[in-house]
Amino acid sequence: LAKKYNRPVEAIHAMQQQITNTAKESGLSFDFSKAVTFNTFQAHRVLHKAKEKGLGDQAKEAFFSDYFEQGKDLGNTETLKAEALRIGLTEEDFEDAINNDAYAYKVKQDIQEAYELGVTGVPFFVFDRKYAVSGAQPSDAFLNTLKASYDDWKAKQKSSFINISEEGASCDINGNCEL
Repeated sequence: LAKKYNRPVEAIHAMQQQITNTAKESGLSFDFSKAVTFNTFQAHRVLHKAKEKGLGDQAKEAFFSDYFEQGKDLGNTETLKAEALRIGLTEEDFEDAINNDAYAYKVKQDIQEAYELGVTGVPFFVFDRKYAVSGAQPSDAFLNTLKASYDDWKAKQKSSFINISEEGASCDINGNCEL
């Protein structure tokens, strides 16, 4: 990482320690000493397949834990396959994700979109395609960005051609109504 980002090793260790401390506050046990660097292209193909099957969130959580907490090498096809099966994909799903060019195309689209948004590293969070938080930031940075994004969105809603009335009875998507 020091070589990749042209930073002193000490700065990289300090960054990793900050990330580890922030993760710990959320109940996560990151261990960068176990982390295995690998080409993530195949894992991203599997993530797209998992998303199609309604397992996208489970796959992301599992893969993040595998990398940041357990030090699993998801660049190893057998390890990646075992994790895909563990989260609920079938062997056929896994083989399709790895061999079907449609999933490679989706990953390449993601890479292009990230490039267009100016993403230079991860993590990188984009809100409403207008606001972003780059890197492992304190929760206040996320909160301020979310508030700004929401305020901007809300202002756009008021200027849209639809007049939104927020008064009176309403029902949520589960049919629970308030008068």
